[in-house]
Amino acid sequence: MTIGWRTLDVGEKALIYTAQGHARVEAGPKRLFLFLEKFIPLDCFTADQTEYLRITYKNGTIAHRSGPCAMFRNPVEVASVEVMNGVSLDANEVLVVYRLDPKTQSVSKYIRPGPTIFIPTANECDSIRFHEFEWHGTDPNNKTKKIPRGLHFTKLQVIPDQFYYNVDEVRTADDALIRVKLMIFYELRDIEKMLSATSDPIADFINYMEFIERSSQLNDLNNYPQLQERCRVIGYVVSKVGFRGYHASPTLQSMHDVAIMKRTELKAEFETEEQNQGMTDLLLQNDCRGWLLNKEWKSQI
Repeated sequence: MTIGWRTLDVGEKALIYTAQGHARVEAGPKRLFLFLEKFIPLDCFTADQTEYLRITYKNGTIAHRSGPCAMFRNPVEVASVEVMNGVSLDANEVLVVYRLDPKTQSVSKYIRPGPTIFIPTANECDSIRFHEFEWHGTDPNNKTKKIPRGLHFTKLQVIPDQFYYNVDEVRTADDALIRVKLMIFYELRDIEKMLSATSDPIADFINYMEFIERSSQLNDLNNYPQLQERCRVIGYVVSKVGFRGYHASPTLQSMHDVAIMKRTELKAEFETEEQNQGMTDLLLQNDCRGWLLNKEWKSQI
């Protein structure tokens, strides 16, 4: 118990207990004279625009207060106040939420699109979970290689995207092994279909690639019917496949370079021989013309 003066500044609150056990809340700015009273400053909890306050009252009810907001915890009425983070969604992101009904124990699903700050209601906070996606992702050491479970996320992007991908050990018509370099452009069109048909669409993309003999046709999307059919089943659309070239093994590349050099040398030799032959033909033509003129001149004498 206190006897004397206490001061509350602007923006402060305090709980005052009397000797009889009664309590009251005082807000500043104020100067109080206490006589056999207990002075307890109240803690202030604040949440910004991406957060919310989870308030648990002593009667068992729970409330959520979206930010930006502030609240003083009155221990007479409130058991606890927690500052919780909301889920920020951009315009090109969605959140897949699963909600458990405590009465029927059934699970329902709904999709929350952005742009928004997702804040669960007080009665669903302990009964929801977000869909956690685990897809093939880019190898940190090689941007053209995909590794299982390389991507972990809960916010699903729904804008057109693309990725590099190299296919190793592609056998050509002359039985040589090469690496084909591709760039795949895709877009998610049907989220429900994707969720029910696949757990990893990137794996489906790279597993349903098939190749043709002519490299110039690798840019034509019509030459990938299996890929297009699989994308239709899982709710995606592949808008374009770009052929970025190929890479052979060092041995095969060395043989190819030697063959190119040999062809270049033979072509140069052929052109040189062709020029020499043309010069020889021109000299012969000049000699024949001179002989005929000389013969004609002698016949006239």
